Amino acid sequence: MKQTILNELRSTIGDETIDFYVFAERKVPLIASFLYIFVGIFLILVSEIGKYFDSSKRDFNIFDSVNIIFALIGVTLLVWGVVSFFQNGGHFVGTPTRLIHYKKGTAKIYPWVDFTGNVDMNPSKRYITFFLHSNRKVEKGVNMYMICDVINLFSADNILEIERISRQRITENKDINKFVF
Repeated sequence: MKQTILNELRSTIGDETIDFYVFAERKVPLIASFLYIFVGIFLILVSEIGKYFDSSKRDFNIFDSVNIIFALIGVTLLVWGVVSFFQNGGHFVGTPTRLIHYKKGTAKIYPWVDFTGNVDMNPSKRYITFFLHSNRKVEKGVNMYMICDVINLFSADNILEIERISRQRITENKDINKFVF
C-alpha cells in the first residue's frame, strides 16, 4: 500500500493521515470491454451480411437504412469497447474522514458519513463497490426506496485490506439519523 502519492492529490489530502492509497487499473471490468467489442463486431457483421441477401439492385431502399443503423450502432459499441479497454479507474485515497477519487486532474471527495455501509467485493476478481446515500427516492406503491450512488474500484490490489479499513471508517462516521425517511 505504500506508493508515492501525486503532488496534486497530496494538496487535496492536506494533513490527514492516509489509511490506504490504491490505483485502479480499470474503469470498467475487462469482461464489459470485451462484451462491447464483441457485440459491436457482431452488429457490423450482421449489417454487412444483410447486403448479400438483398437481390434488388435499386439505388436505396428501406433495407439499406436498417443496415446503416446496425452498422452505426455496431461502430459505436466497438469504439466504446476499445476506449473502455484502455481507460484506468484513477487514484483512490482513504483517510479517516473521507474517500478521495482522483482522476485526470479532478478530485471527487466522498465523506464516510455518506456511505450506506453496503460493500460488494470479490478479491479474486479484484473489485470492490461502495454504495452511497443519495437524495433520489422512488415510490413503489406504499413503500419508499432510496436510489444509491455507486463507486466502483476495479483491478486494484489489496481489496481485502481496503474493505476492512472502509467498513471501519463507515461505522466510525455513521450518522444514524441522517437518512431516515
